[in-house]
Amino acid sequence: AAAKPAPEPEVTLFELDVQAPPPLQKLLLDYLDLSRFRTAPKSEAITDLEIDRLALAAPVQARALLETEGYFEADVKMARTAGTNGLAHLTMNVVPGPRVTVKSVAIDAATPLAERTPTRNQPLKDRLESLRRSWLLPPGQPFRQADWSSAKSAALGALRADGYPTAEWQTTRARIDAAAGTAELSGTLDGGHLFRLGAIRVEGVNRYDVDAVRRLAAFFPGQVYTEKALLDYQDRLIKV
Repeated sequence: AAAKPAPEPEVTLFELDVQAPPPLQKLLLDYLDLSRFRTAPKSEAITDLEIDRLALAAPVQARALLETEGYFEADVKMARTAGTNGLAHLTMNVVPGPRVTVKSVAIDAATPLAERTPTRNQPLKDRLESLRRSWLLPPGQPFRQADWSSAKSAALGALRADGYPTAEWQTTRARIDAAAGTAELSGTLDGGHLFRLGAIRVEGVNRYDVDAVRRLAAFFPGQVYTEKALLDYQDRLIKV
């Protein structure tokens, strides 16, 4: 078989210097188009005009990236000078400004959620209040888009695992006041129906008695569905 040709080596097309605090510098170097096109095989090299176009668009892209970290008043400037070996040297200066923090959180339900029987792990009867207390992005914390998404996913996952497996967010909103440096978070959950466990149907059993398999369950028909009850039952079955 013919040997595959060696990949074409990449060459540096321009120099890029991002002046920003270390965590933000890494964010920008990882995701800016300018950073991505800094090196390429010679046959795929972009033109000098394209470099200027990328440099012109970079501040807008940088500000959008910084907003995901809670910096909504960032000042970003680009400068082009002569670099080494005739390459263009692009410098991005970033002054991130104040970081937005969470001012308030309001979590509600479109329809009332059923009360639960308190347990050691879930001492609160009120499902909605439990979700509010376990919310992962409370007031006083820096606002980050990733944390906002994680908090919504965690709250929804907790409700789905506790009797409402078809729950969805009806609305969510992050109201940002960049001048005040605050974020007001709100969301309304639509729980849907409260689900209850039905009778256990056993199939494909060869080594064990069907009734013995059923007896391993620590729940009964009509009990409110919880993901934990099913996972515990699954663990017992696996260990038999």
